[in-house]
Amino acid sequence: MAANDSFIPRPFPYRTYDQWMRQIGIDLAGGIIVAGSFQGVSTDFLQLIPEIKAQFHRQYGAVINLDPRLSDQQLIHLKDAGVVGIRLNFVRGNTATPTALDRLARRIYDLAGWTTEVYTDAESLHRLLPVLAKLPAVAVNHVGYQKAAIADLYRLADNGVKVKVSGLGRLDFDPWPVLEKINQINPTALMFGSDFPGTRIKRIFNSTDLRHFQTLFAPAAQQRIFYDNAHQFYFH
Repeated sequence: MAANDSFIPRPFPYRTYDQWMRQIGIDLAGGIIVAGSFQGVSTDFLQLIPEIKAQFHRQYGAVINLDPRLSDQQLIHLKDAGVVGIRLNFVRGNTATPTALDRLARRIYDLAGWTTEVYTDAESLHRLLPVLAKLPAVAVNHVGYQKAAIADLYRLADNGVKVKVSGLGRLDFDPWPVLEKINQINPTALMFGSDFPGTRIKRIFNSTDLRHFQTLFAPAAQQRIFYDNAHQFYFH
């Protein structure tokens, strides 16, 4: 791992992740391991996926920070190793133009069926909106991250873009009315993500958050948010 903004996280074993989720009250059926900005374009963590699958007998995939210089053959090799998508972090250094994002997202989707997810501030989301709304498989991280992004988030959800229900402790707004509205706009949009271990975050996802979900959303909606939508998105 490499420092990002002078930050390197502590190790977080996958067994600890499993324990944390159980303590909250969530029984795992599988998941997606998302590379952080401090991992750069390293894919060394993919070596753990067979071990995790063997121990827990669940479906797991990985989202990576892609080196755009990789050949088509190298991308297929990564797909075979468990990669199901890429992530572009515009909050912490990614400077891809809308044109470059469009080209990259379409390339990896056409070649490997991969998804694209973006972590942006409100300004970047607005700039990228025309491209994001037309991509075949795209998600916005952390409920749009900033209050100023909410209107654009609604527009994207209406256009079929997924919204990751993650990083609730990172937000500068109350997420619950926004999540309800997105679910009304597009019941297939919301996808839960724990964001564990919650690096550089005010608070991590907890049992109180889970109770909010159980209070606000009917069982059928909870099934979609916690499993169905993400399963279809990543493992279509």
